[in-house]
Amino acid sequence: MSAIREKLVAAGGRKMAADVEYVGLYYVVNPAGISCTLAEDDNGNLLGFQSLVRVAPDNPYDTPVGWGIIGTNVSPDAAELLALGAAIPLERDSQPQHRRNSEPFLRQAHQWS
Repeated sequence: MSAIREKLVAAGGRKMAADVEYVGLYYVVNPAGISCTLAEDDNGNLLGFQSLVRVAPDNPYDTPVGWGIIGTNVSPDAAELLALGAAIPLERDSQPQHRRNSEPFLRQAHQWS
């Protein structure tokens, strides 16, 4: 998750912290966190993640307390990672079927109560 954030910061797409400590505190153990969902391809490569966090006072987005903040982080490499397996035949016959990598496997990273 940190590696994706670091790539986004380097590309100018994010201005907030991307280090491992920040990602752990904000996305994994945040007491205001509601959920964090990861998107992976068929090989387990992380394509991105999305979080939902309860709004705290003085948040950097000036969002009213009581609302939620949805954060979406998609790897700049996601399109390339999805394309890698797009033409790998599943069956070896005269008309091979191709794997669809456009629908990554989603799994719940953490569910806060």
